[in-house]
Amino acid sequence: MAVLKEPSCLGESKQTAIRRLNSLWRKLEVNRNLQQLYRNLIHEYLDMGHMEQVFEVSEPTVAYYMPHHGVLRPDSKSTPLRTVFDASCANTTGESLNSILANGGVIQDELFAILLRFRKNRIGLISDIKKMFRMIFIDESQRDLLRIVWKESIDDSIKTYKMNRVVYGTTCAPYLAQQVFKQLVMDDGHNYPLAASAVSSDMYMDGLTYWRFRHLFC
Repeated sequence: MAVLKEPSCLGESKQTAIRRLNSLWRKLEVNRNLQQLYRNLIHEYLDMGHMEQVFEVSEPTVAYYMPHHGVLRPDSKSTPLRTVFDASCANTTGESLNSILANGGVIQDELFAILLRFRKNRIGLISDIKKMFRMIFIDESQRDLLRIVWKESIDDSIKTYKMNRVVYGTTCAPYLAQQVFKQLVMDDGHNYPLAASAVSSDMYMDGLTYWRFRHLFC
C-alpha cells in the first residue's frame, strides 16, 4: 500500500473500533441468523489465513483499527454476508487509513468500452474472481494498519486481529488488484496468451466479459 503521509500521523483508533463492535453486537443479539453468518465469516478469514490473531500485549508504535459491520445479501448463495471494513473512520488526529493512502488511479479500460466490445458478438461469457481482494498478500510491515477487534459473544473478551490480505474498503484495493493482473500478464502472459488477452482488455474489477471464441475453436 502506497502512503501519502507517514503512518505515524495516525492517532488512537482502537477505542472507536471497540465502541462500534459493541454496537454491532447489540444488533447481532437480536438477529441470531446474522450473528451466525458473521461468526462464520470471521472463522473463514482465520481458517484461510487471511487474518490472524494478535497476541502481543503492548500496542505497536503505529497501528490502525478498522470498525466493521455486515451487509446481508439474501440473493447470493455464495456470499450471503459481506463484511464492510471502515478504513475511512477518523481517529483522534482526524486522519483515517484511507486519508493517507494513495488510491493509485484507474489503470483499466472504461466499463463502457468493455461492454461495447462484448455486445458486438452473438455469444459471450461472463465470470468473476472469487474473493479477489483476499487473494492478494499485504506486506508484513503494513499489517498493523489493518487491525480489527472481535469477540465471539456479546459478553466475551475482545481480541485483536490483523489482516494479511488486501481489504475491501481500503481506497487502494481496486488499484492493487488491477496492478496484480498486469503483473501476472507480464510474468506469465507468454505461457497463456488467450488468458493474457482477456485479462488485459476484458476485465472490469473482478468481472470478466469474454467474446473471442473464434480463437478457442480455430
